[in-house]
Amino acid sequence: MRRVTSCLALSVLLVAGLAGPGLAEEPVLEDIEVPTDFVPIDDPFVLDPGATDGGGAGATEQPAVTEADVAAGTSRFVPLPPTRVLDTREGKGAPKAIVPPKGSVVLQVTGAGGVPATGVRAVVLNVTLTSATGPGFVQVYPTGQGVEGASSNLNVLTRGQTVPVLVTAPVGDGGRITLYTHGGGHLLADVSGYFLASGETAAGRYRPLTPARILDTRTGVGAPKAMVGKGSAITVQVTGRGGVPGSGVSAVALNVTATGAPASGFVQVMPSAGSTAAGSSSNLNVVARQTVANLVVVPVGDGGAVDVYSSSGTHVLADVAGWFTDDSGTPSGTGLFVPVTPERLLDTRSGTKPGDGAQVPLSPRGKAGIPADGVSAVVLTVTATSPVAGGFVQVLPTGQGTVGGSSNLNLERVGQTVANAALATLGDGGGVTLYTLRSAHLLADVAGWFTGGSTSGELPPELQGLRVAERSTTPYDPAAWPFPTGSCLDTAEQALADADVFEPTLSDDGCSVVDGLWRDPWAGTQHSAVEEVRAVHVVPLPNAHASGGDTWDAAKREQFANVVDQLEVVSNGTAAARADRAPEAWLPTVDSCGYAREWAALKKAWDLSVTTAERDALAAALAGC
Repeated sequence: MRRVTSCLALSVLLVAGLAGPGLAEEPVLEDIEVPTDFVPIDDPFVLDPGATDGGGAGATEQPAVTEADVAAGTSRFVPLPPTRVLDTREGKGAPKAIVPPKGSVVLQVTGAGGVPATGVRAVVLNVTLTSATGPGFVQVYPTGQGVEGASSNLNVLTRGQTVPVLVTAPVGDGGRITLYTHGGGHLLADVSGYFLASGETAAGRYRPLTPARILDTRTGVGAPKAMVGKGSAITVQVTGRGGVPGSGVSAVALNVTATGAPASGFVQVMPSAGSTAAGSSSNLNVVARQTVANLVVVPVGDGGAVDVYSSSGTHVLADVAGWFTDDSGTPSGTGLFVPVTPERLLDTRSGTKPGDGAQVPLSPRGKAGIPADGVSAVVLTVTATSPVAGGFVQVLPTGQGTVGGSSNLNLERVGQTVANAALATLGDGGGVTLYTLRSAHLLADVAGWFTGGSTSGELPPELQGLRVAERSTTPYDPAAWPFPTGSCLDTAEQALADADVFEPTLSDDGCSVVDGLWRDPWAGTQHSAVEEVRAVHVVPLPNAHASGGDTWDAAKREQFANVVDQLEVVSNGTAAARADRAPEAWLPTVDSCGYAREWAALKKAWDLSVTTAERDALAAALAGC
């Protein structure tokens, strides 16, 4: 199998109470009640890491964009170190002046901050409004191609407030984007990547997942059960968890939440052990006792990990939404991005207000320039407004997520308006579901979509009918799954004989293989010594045990363990690397598609369950077939 390479986007949410999935943004309503205890942040804590406005500082050299790439209409993601390209407080990228209410800034994004001058379809920015002059919203749209007020990206409630949000902004006329502010304030923008015109490619393709929580310092998930200390950072393993494969990943998409901060500050997410200095940039700002979330797309660092830094100390949660491939995989046309002019797909204010626990369906396909098929995920800004009480909103693929298992935005008080971005995976029927814990109006604006197969948004046929369940915690006893049996030419020896490229050489008594030539199907290497290879189960026995096999009788366990068709002959190195890992933690470097098909077929044939993360990893591998 080939190794699956990926990159994922991470959104960090800081919460003081409930945390949930989703990102939403909408115009601020005029009748919002301003809380009297709000403490504004004077500065967004986003520092300029020394980049310039020149063309391409800090950028990695990319292959030239061909006419075929441009004609394809699709694009691949290229991450960048966070670089300030706009700050109206200092005159960077725009005049040095506060942007007045109902004013706008036209920002040149191509040729700046490491973004190439040509071939760019969209840019990924962390946009911040600070020193707000009043309640309102900020809208980001392609210059010359959008309508003011037709969509929104972030909302502010009070004078002096600071609010950041991640924006995937389609590039408009002349390589520019327009930032419109309804209420006025200073505008800042830090670029962290871009989408470059591309046809089939290995790197930069997005692999959507069912959102999964991989970090919660309140409960000890993914890190010690303790608040991230003031001026401190924790390391969070992202590859091999939550459906992200163990290799082939360039970046991840996370929804990051901060909660319970004792003082105002900021949270920064960065590649582990990378060159980015702690405190040199920020992904979200938090006020004391506030719960706030933001979407983050961050390259993975050493060992597939990211570091999460807090300036003031806070609890942090992170839900993974997907990942981007690196250049180690096979080129494909799936997972490429197609931007659209932002357009509103959902606004419940024109109808009945969703009640407590409501699940609001959204069908993006066939709307706003999105095709009716071949779509795997969409880029949304999700906004919740006029809630009856504090709660959260979760965005999940229809029929494929667990309500309450993740979150995208948090609401803390009656009448609040909160928005966030979401990379929304399409589920059954190509749909997305927006869940709200407490009654609130919901809005959703779309900015683009990612390519998928013809059954995009639905499970591949190989995975349909698989039973989804958590793994059993019953202890595994190797003696209950006898393999090998030690008999003459037992199943393990028979597998060695069958896998020999030529005719195997047997021992004098014919009971074991002593010589031959084998090709490792999971690594593509050849081995001529029997001591270098071994027979392993496609579905490891401990996994079978935890997936329903713990209820089998002894005869069925022995039968499963000794079916030759369930065995592959691989090198000792491959066997050790895979060990008992499931697909969400390990996929082969060669033919991951065939591996996924074989794994799924065995699970079906023996009525063994899969976890959601396991199923998502299999779906990602099958999407590249």
